[in-house]
Amino acid sequence: MGKAVVLAAAGVALLWGGAAEAKYRYAATITRTAHGVPHIVAQDWRGAGYGVGYAYAQDNLCMIAEEFATVAGERSLHFGAKGSATLGFQSVDNLSSDLFFRSAIDLPALRRGAKAQGGGGAGADGGLGRGV
Repeated sequence: MGKAVVLAAAGVALLWGGAAEAKYRYAATITRTAHGVPHIVAQDWRGAGYGVGYAYAQDNLCMIAEEFATVAGERSLHFGAKGSATLGFQSVDNLSSDLFFRSAIDLPALRRGAKAQGGGGAGADGGLGRGV
């Protein structure tokens, strides 16, 4: 799990690093209650979305790393083939999860679509993850 967290943290850092080059400047103020509940104040919806995403990442980095590995079809690589994932309400082995996500999600097509729309987010792959 440690390797997946480091990889996800590096991916998030790369995505956020590229966001600094974007034409919009996102700003939000996040304050937390005594119980840790985030309260986000921003001047527009973009800033509010940035604040929500930032607070979520602070609270759930390990969950984000696991979700990245799951959707990329790399659970077996990071957590072992005999480990398990929960898809919906069903527990399945990591190898089956990887097979499903690699067959259901066409990452190269998603990258081409993002590039064609002038999107791109961060990085040469349009912010869509690993270079497949």
